[in-house]
Amino acid sequence: SASICPTEACPVLTPPLEQALGRLATSLREQDEGAEFEMVAGAGETVRLVRLDRSSNTSGDLGQAITVEAGGESLRLSPGVFLQSNGALFDELIDAVERAAKFEKTAPSLGVELFAGAGFLTRRLAGLFDRMVAVESDETAAKDLAFNVDALNLRNVEIAHSSAEQFVRQEPRMRADVVIVDPPRTGLGAEVVSALAEMAGEKIVYLSCDPATLARD
Repeated sequence: SASICPTEACPVLTPPLEQALGRLATSLREQDEGAEFEMVAGAGETVRLVRLDRSSNTSGDLGQAITVEAGGESLRLSPGVFLQSNGALFDELIDAVERAAKFEKTAPSLGVELFAGAGFLTRRLAGLFDRMVAVESDETAAKDLAFNVDALNLRNVEIAHSSAEQFVRQEPRMRADVVIVDPPRTGLGAEVVSALAEMAGEKIVYLSCDPATLARD
């Protein structure tokens, strides 16, 4: 938020982001009060800084995509597409989700990833299954996901451009060995929870942004 940009060092930012934040803080004007900005550090200490003003942006083009390193792979990330915020812990988080999703295969396996985003977890998860379905509703994120799946040569990954609710309605008979979900703070909701209880065979791996909605789900 433009109104609370700090003027002193922030202890959790990398140096490139710290410098970009400082430049932003000194350039803000009164008319920027309440504006929202996105700042992302990419490969090679590149930084993308864009103002997120979707109400006046009809084209969806907020700027250039940036390359982000995560889990030993390079991912394309467009402005406004969700990414885990702590870059120093990308690898540890991906490792943790992969460990949780592992299971003993006895037949051709199917994995389903809901809220796949640009593919932050998809590359590592794809290696666990013979077939994987990655589900993402946001149009820009789904385009990034398709680009990254193709760039990483993930031949066993199918992309479903759909909300979680639409997907479980369209695939009521799908039976997955493992379902991995990474929903926003609002969580999954009753309809998706009920459907996943029927869909998931071995386990559900739930990466949560909010303990309250996690407990509810």
